[in-house]
Amino acid sequence: MELKEEGEARHAVQGHFPSSSDAPGRFQSSGPIEIPKPVASQEAIPSASKIESKSGFCVMCEKLYPCIETHSETELHKNKTKIIASDNKKTLVPANSIECEFTKCLKCKFLIYTKRLNSHNSCYSELACKQFGRGNFYCLMCQDRFETFERLAVHWKRDHFHNNSYIIVLIRGLYTLLPENIDLTQALQFCCKFCQLFTFRNRLECLCASRGHLDSNFIA
Repeated sequence: MELKEEGEARHAVQGHFPSSSDAPGRFQSSGPIEIPKPVASQEAIPSASKIESKSGFCVMCEKLYPCIETHSETELHKNKTKIIASDNKKTLVPANSIECEFTKCLKCKFLIYTKRLNSHNSCYSELACKQFGRGNFYCLMCQDRFETFERLAVHWKRDHFHNNSYIIVLIRGLYTLLPENIDLTQALQFCCKFCQLFTFRNRLECLCASRGHLDSNFIA
């Protein structure tokens, strides 16, 4: 077992935790001028079905994108992700993910990490923007914290099928389970400089007690 400090996280790829002319012709007066026929509207404007076929859900950002292939080519995800298609719904996931790590949301029909579903198996739009549980062991994908390594290990085995492309990295005192090929300098967002609240970038932002108190006072 090799645990990596935050300063080494951008290189954390070892040590698994245990077992996207011709110039216009000259006008010729000798022949009639043909008026171009109007382009059919269905050719000028993409149909709803074409738009839907390009859209997809990103399990890291937990957002729906109009063109999931374009999103997959952004600096954040390029060469680190793959698209899983299920029932004509496209979901962007980490490159070495196992499909059984995900469950279909009954509301939007996209795939999502099973523990990120609410009690009714829906929906990404209703996900809580906070970490769950206590302890110094953390699953970045599920935003779940555990009091002991044994409980994290059970979670890894049960909910992620002991995917061996995951590693443990020590980040701000939390032993964090995450995909080994992500760039931690880009992939994470932190609540503030000191607390342990962090998620994948672009997810709904977690707020610590101090940030929440300050923000509520500011809004008031």
